[in-house]
Amino acid sequence: MFILILGAPGSGKGTQGQILAQRLGIPKITTGDLLREAMKAGTPLGKDAKAYYDAGKLVPDSVILGLIKDQLARPEAANGAVLDGFPRTAGQAELVDRTFAERGQRLNHILLLDVTEEALITRLQGRALQEGRSDDTPETVATPRSRGRERGRDRGGDQADHRAMITIKSAREIETMAAAGRIVGATLALVAQHVRPGVSTQELDRLAEEFIRSHPGAKPSFKGLYDFPATLCTSINEEVVHGIPSAKRVLREGDLLSVDVGAWTDGLHADSAATFAVGAIADDAKRLLTVTQEALAAGIAEALAGNHTGDIGHAVQRVAEGAGYSVVRELVGHGIGSSFHEEPQVPNYGKPKRGTRLVPGMTIAIEPMINVGQPEIRTLDDKWTVVTQDGTLSAHFEHTVAIGAPSVPARILTAA
Repeated sequence: MFILILGAPGSGKGTQGQILAQRLGIPKITTGDLLREAMKAGTPLGKDAKAYYDAGKLVPDSVILGLIKDQLARPEAANGAVLDGFPRTAGQAELVDRTFAERGQRLNHILLLDVTEEALITRLQGRALQEGRSDDTPETVATPRSRGRERGRDRGGDQADHRAMITIKSAREIETMAAAGRIVGATLALVAQHVRPGVSTQELDRLAEEFIRSHPGAKPSFKGLYDFPATLCTSINEEVVHGIPSAKRVLREGDLLSVDVGAWTDGLHADSAATFAVGAIADDAKRLLTVTQEALAAGIAEALAGNHTGDIGHAVQRVAEGAGYSVVRELVGHGIGSSFHEEPQVPNYGKPKRGTRLVPGMTIAIEPMINVGQPEIRTLDDKWTVVTQDGTLSAHFEHTVAIGAPSVPARILTAA
């Protein structure tokens, strides 16, 4: 049995991996240990690794994979091994898959230790006290995570703190996300009932928060996420996403209102969005709403096991641009689960069979953002609200979906 165990520093993957290895009677293969031992022994691969270390460079995957191959060739690994922290990327995973295939074996299980940031910081600081590790200070522990959030904010107004790992959900987890999704769908339906001229976006936000919290154990996903101050993102007309609800933002006849909302329950999130007409709207605005909904439906239809994120983006792009509109490129859909923003990113443009391959159990948010005019956007001084650069109308529709078995359509988790 071959097991890959993954987790952030401080998640306990080393300890848990050792426990698994001992109980199953198989070796634990840790890349850091392999590198240190190889360099100390002066093996050919160790010398290669040391040359990269001495030059201040990362050791390439080919060298690490060579060390892993040597370990897998040992008699004690004939019946299995626990891989600690490698592979971490899609490219590394493909290399490992080929290695197993060459040996007539396969990776049987992948375990992710998904620990909250607060718990990680507490554990790392405790480790520093127990082991006297100078690299686990509060500053060094917290800084990489805060920098990651800042990088997300710098990406054209995208607030996502994308995780570097794709999580596959169990059937139970998908059902939990579906429960969160039903709350999200019902919240959008409630908001739709109250969208009319004279209503403020703050009032809609109040109704949404009260409704979400009325479900035992549920809470809004957005409020406090990267310090966002509200339950809803409410974006009017040329505002694409991330508009902040306000008592001063009063809806007027003919407006378009895009509402984005998420809900969390039992440790998992769901996310959805819709654009509503405020009273009677112009024919060109009606057409924009219709096309954006069609683009979302086309994207969801391509969310099949074996397809790629590029298939989804291509379908969305084909519908939008075929109607003479443009797709926003700086902002994308995303994986979702225990973290609100996870990998993979799901662009609304692309080429078929490119990007991340979709597999059963993946959960993603597909969210076309379609502009009447050009695709360029900018962020307002509030650091949140994203608008079209040319001031033209924009629409936004979104669903969270779960990838099903091969040939089975994706399950929409946020349907009302």
